[in-house]
Amino acid sequence: GNEAASRALAKVVHQDVPLLDPSLDKVKIDIPQSIMGMWVDPIDSTYQYIKGSTHESPHHGIYSSGLQCVTILIGVYDLSSGLPLMGVVNQPFVTQDPDTPRSEE
Repeated sequence: GNEAASRALAKVVHQDVPLLDPSLDKVKIDIPQSIMGMWVDPIDSTYQYIKGSTHESPHHGIYSSGLQCVTILIGVYDLSSGLPLMGVVNQPFVTQDPDTPRSEE
């Protein structure tokens, strides 16, 4: 259970994700990779992730349970000072492909 979940999360975290927003081309980040540490924090609905429930229905477009509620914080910090450098909050299962049981990015 836990090892399989850890491997699956590690695979997702280390994959290349295409950024399709053209406005991101203008953003320049000049932080040497050698000084960065990273953490992944499942900040909400860990139980929902482990349970893997995808049969929940939204109420006024808002899910109160199920995989759609899973929220993850991915943070980057300076290894020497511990200060945060950047982060992103993601809901990886919020949208599901209507033809398959897979979540869409």
